[in-house]
Amino acid sequence: QYLPKQSPTLDILDEAFTSENWIVRIYQVKKEDSLGRDLKSANAFAEGKKRKRSKPPVKRRAIA
Repeated sequence: QYLPKQSPTLDILDEAFTSENWIVRIYQVKKEDSLGRDLKSANAFAEGKKRKRSKPPVKRRAIA
């Protein structure tokens, strides 16, 4: 059976136990974030994947 190289991101569930050969996997529901963020953004922040702000367009001056 094909096993993915990366495990899926878990926003609502947290992996509690995985057997050595991945036959048994047990999950638990994540607790609420203490800062009031939704679980998806809290998980992204914990992984260091914050949303990037778009840069403002560069204003170029005409050379006279």
